[in-house]
Amino acid sequence: MRTPNNKYPMGYAPKIEYWTNQLANATDITAKFNAMAKLQYFMARQQELESANAPKPSCAFCWNEVDSVNAEGNCSRCE
Repeated sequence: MRTPNNKYPMGYAPKIEYWTNQLANATDITAKFNAMAKLQYFMARQQELESANAPKPSCAFCWNEVDSVNAEGNCSRCE
């Protein structure tokens, strides 16, 4: 599981905010492209961080954490 490291203890939100402001204040096309690339990079890293920390679903029948459940909410063992 990925967790924030010492360099980014609050995740990537401060970097996302910074590069959003840089994009909004960019005056030439090169600066806009650079800010957009940085923003896309840090948004992808934040999404990875959040999805890695998301809880796994649990089976409605046996309550075990599983990778996936069917439409009824049961794991493959309890179908």
